[in-house]
Amino acid sequence: MAQLEPLHIHSRLCFRCGRSVGATTMSVPLHVIHSNAVPTESEKASIRRSIPSDEAAIKEFGFEIERTLNILSELRAKRRTLPSAPGNLSMIIELAITRTFRRKRDSSLVKRHPVLRVCQRWRAIAEALPHLWADIQLYPRVDAGWHDTLAKCVKRSGSLPLDLCMKETEPRWRPERCSFAFRGCTETDEWRTAGKALLAGAPRWRTLRLAYDPPDDLLRAAPAFPQLTFLHVEFVTRQDTTLFQNCPALVKARIDRMFVDRLELPWSQLKELTLEPIPSIGIKLYGAALSQCQALLSLTLTTTPFDNEFRPLITLPCLQSATLHKSACSLLFHLIAPNLQGLSLHSDKNDMDEDSIGCHLDTLMAFAVHNHTITQSKLVYLAFPVASGVLWNSILQHFPTVSHLRLNDDISMYECTSVDLMGLLITRPDYLPKLVRLDLHNFGVEGPLIDKPRAIEDLLRHRTLEMEVGALGAYQERLTRYSSERGAKIGVREPTPFARRCGYEEGDGWDENSDMSSDSGMVEGDEEIAEELGLLKSHSDAEDEEYGGSYLDQDPYA
Repeated sequence: MAQLEPLHIHSRLCFRCGRSVGATTMSVPLHVIHSNAVPTESEKASIRRSIPSDEAAIKEFGFEIERTLNILSELRAKRRTLPSAPGNLSMIIELAITRTFRRKRDSSLVKRHPVLRVCQRWRAIAEALPHLWADIQLYPRVDAGWHDTLAKCVKRSGSLPLDLCMKETEPRWRPERCSFAFRGCTETDEWRTAGKALLAGAPRWRTLRLAYDPPDDLLRAAPAFPQLTFLHVEFVTRQDTTLFQNCPALVKARIDRMFVDRLELPWSQLKELTLEPIPSIGIKLYGAALSQCQALLSLTLTTTPFDNEFRPLITLPCLQSATLHKSACSLLFHLIAPNLQGLSLHSDKNDMDEDSIGCHLDTLMAFAVHNHTITQSKLVYLAFPVASGVLWNSILQHFPTVSHLRLNDDISMYECTSVDLMGLLITRPDYLPKLVRLDLHNFGVEGPLIDKPRAIEDLLRHRTLEMEVGALGAYQERLTRYSSERGAKIGVREPTPFARRCGYEEGDGWDENSDMSSDSGMVEGDEEIAEELGLLKSHSDAEDEEYGGSYLDQDPYA
């Protein structure tokens, strides 16, 4: 044993953190190995005893090495590889095109973007980017090549879900820059091509907006739209429409000026519905359609032919939110909604007279009468227009669970009515006991007739509320400090940003303050889009023929 020497083996596994493994064993020196000396019996026994410990040390080395290799594999998997040169170029091209159309989408102009005219390679890269072609917006009335654009977009989008917005109006480009010629009707050949593309992409359509009257043979088709979740149709037709009867994923729809008795939809599965009825076709048809929407959660009506003579009640057991515009408020005479949580009534500013507003309040009272259960336990948001002489006592006692009250006081002469409400909330704490927010969006604090700042301070002294008014003026600092001292909050209504988006993304809704029926007028950004697209004022006839020659008879950017 005297001839053996201890040996310590050490290996570093990571130079950054210093992690290492080591082991100590008995080693035979080289001079002993080279000599003729024979190990003694005790030395042989010692070597035999050290072999198991050496084997255990080797296994420990193996475990540590395997663990280190696994860590390295995980790090390699997480490491982000830099895109190749073609990948970088694709990103640049996609960014250039999407930036141009970030505010206004026109698929027929996408294929004429200057980036696609630099060279064939760039054009091929752009055409191979499916995201550029999956969001389709067309204007058939002013675009003679819209059907070709639709077919190309469906083809180039690969396997991505598709979004289509087809409008009947013209795009908002400056007339002096874009000489669009409005076409009274479309050719049958155009719809033949478009119909094939529409049906070919049926498994991939996610959203559809059709503001254009398709031919009868297409309306009578019955393809399957397995991915369609949103549908907006606003063409008037008296033909039976079975085009959208097979939409198992459809949960959101907007129907404008349609003959609902001829429209086959999976009404029973809809979660959100917006209707703009045609008063001339009768009230029973819309009542029958609404009665089928047993899973409906949100309902918006822009106008309605319902009146007091319509007797059948419409029961929507799942309805949680209802927004009624103008005469649509008369639906409340016939609506049973036991789970309603939010109710909003809106009037046209041109019709803001005491008689029309009084009719709105009458419908609200009638709704409270035949929905006693919901008004006592479910409703938390209530919005309605006000006028002078509102009998607050008769209204507020029916809605004790409301926590958010919004008054559409669109005429300044009715501001005294809002002040009367504040006084009633002070003297009658049993009215709206759960109220935490009060919105008076057109209520200006400044005014010579009424001490409105004092009325607000008195209200905040008795109730801890979050208030939103139209304007604070010179009283902003005073009222802000006063509300903060009492744990309340007061602010000014921020203007709603107006931005139009191309198509509809999943989960999108409608802005009740925006005009969905008109595209007239320029918005900020349209001029710079036209200027950017107008940079290329001349190109070869061959490119015209292949990339947009059929789009317009005249180049809009020349």
